Amino acid sequence: MSVQALAGTSVEQMSGSIEGISQVTRVPALSLTAQPKYVLCGGDVPCPEITPKTLNILPQVPVISEPPAAQKPTKKEPVSTTVHFAFGRHELNHAARNAISSLLRTAKVSGDDFIVTIDGYTDSIGTKAFNDRLALKRAMAVKKHLISAGLPAERVRIGKTVGKCCYVMPNETKAGRAANRRAEVVSLSVTFD
Repeated sequence: MSVQALAGTSVEQMSGSIEGISQVTRVPALSLTAQPKYVLCGGDVPCPEITPKTLNILPQVPVISEPPAAQKPTKKEPVSTTVHFAFGRHELNHAARNAISSLLRTAKVSGDDFIVTIDGYTDSIGTKAFNDRLALKRAMAVKKHLISAGLPAERVRIGKTVGKCCYVMPNETKAGRAANRRAEVVSLSVTFD
C-alpha cells in the first residue's frame, strides 16, 4: 500500500496488516474534508518532517504514540537524625521529639514516597540482655511518635536494635556513653523518574 492509496482512507477503515512497518504512527493525510484522515508511516513509509508551518497545526493533530516505558524507582539522598536518651530510659525528651518532627517535615516537603527506618542503641553499662531490650524500646518509642505525628505505620520500620554494640564514641566518659544512648532515624525517599 502506498501513501497515495491511503490518502483518502482513515486508519479505522483499513483492514489487514501492512508489512515492513516497524513503528505505527498516525499522521494527518492530505484531505480537503473537515474530518482529518490518517496514514500509517514508519518502516517503508516515511513519516513527514515537522516544519515551522506544521508546528502551528500540531495541537489539532491527534497523535497516538507508544505508552511510556515502565518507570524505575530511584533513591534520593537519605535524610537522617539521631536522638539521644537518658541513662536506662527509652522515653523521648523534648529535644528528641523536635528532631524527629523536623525530619518528618523535611521528608514530607520533598513530596516523595519515603520509608523511615529506626535503629536503637545503648551504652556499655548493664547486661547485654537488658540493653538489647532497651535498644528495642528506644526504637519503638521513636516509631510511636512518628505514627502519632501522622506518618502511616506501613512507612515506619524498626531496623537494627542492639545493646552494647556499635558505639559512636568510647564508653570511658559520661559524654561518650551519652552519645551512644541513641536512636538513629533515617528517611529514605523513593521516587520515579
